[in-house]
Amino acid sequence: MNKKGDAFWNILWIIIVLIIFIALIIVLLVVGTKYTNKSEIPLETPLKIYLQSQDIDNETQLSGEYFIKSEDNSYLVRGKLQKDSLVEIKNVPNRPLTVYCWTEGYYSNFTKKIFTATEISQNTSKITCYQGKISQIEISRTGGINDIDNIITLNISTPKHYNRLSTVFTWTSGIIDATTDTPKKQCDTWTNYSYYDNETKNYFYLPQDYYICDNQIEICAYVKDGLCTLKSNIPLRFEDIADYTISTGINLDKNYYEMILHVKTREIKNKNDYLQIIFYDQDLRPVGNDLIFHDDVGEKDFVYKINYEEI
Repeated sequence: MNKKGDAFWNILWIIIVLIIFIALIIVLLVVGTKYTNKSEIPLETPLKIYLQSQDIDNETQLSGEYFIKSEDNSYLVRGKLQKDSLVEIKNVPNRPLTVYCWTEGYYSNFTKKIFTATEISQNTSKITCYQGKISQIEISRTGGINDIDNIITLNISTPKHYNRLSTVFTWTSGIIDATTDTPKKQCDTWTNYSYYDNETKNYFYLPQDYYICDNQIEICAYVKDGLCTLKSNIPLRFEDIADYTISTGINLDKNYYEMILHVKTREIKNKNDYLQIIFYDQDLRPVGNDLIFHDDVGEKDFVYKINYEEI
């Protein structure tokens, strides 16, 4: 009987030892896999950025300001751009970033930055912002307001740059209405949030009516089938005089934009009747963690008047 009892206990101890041994192997495999994955995707390995801004036309280095933030807003840094040297920014997280630069007399530049494998392995990245110098617009025209139903074509150009061409229309009592086509912008995926956190299931929403797609930010009345129908807001300084407003979303870069107007007038008009179009630009500025369009940032408003010409 004792021999049978001893054999039972021996077998039991062997089984226990085997179970402990198998459990240790499983733990080691899990831990090893965990650390292997971490080394393959070093998301928290900080990098060093060397940042500069240049004139997009002649590559002259510019002074100014910069604003860098991660898509989840967990990282945000601001500072000054140097005209004569690169700015060194340390301990930048290896995450998708928004990099924004601004210089007085220039339009701002922002871009989405995702670090390459080479940059990650070297823990270093060089980023250049390219900014366009602000200039005024020039206009040529065909058509007028002498008829009841009029089609007017404006060819709008600039010798340098003019961003987010926007207009306010005002008119006298001889004009019934003036409109142009509502602008739309095409992009594959417009979203009203900058980042979605899969772990927390949280969305990081943009300001109301703001949408982003690739390196484009727009104010959209609505989005459908990849088309953003632009929403036009009347600047406060025009609220008391505006009869109609439109923001084209067009950035002029030494080229031109053709704006076609449909103008309906009264049959009887006089020499005091006119259609006046006020042109102004817009540019992005950082407000808190967001980039917001501001108007009246460049040249003075450009006022263009079309008079009734008595025959």
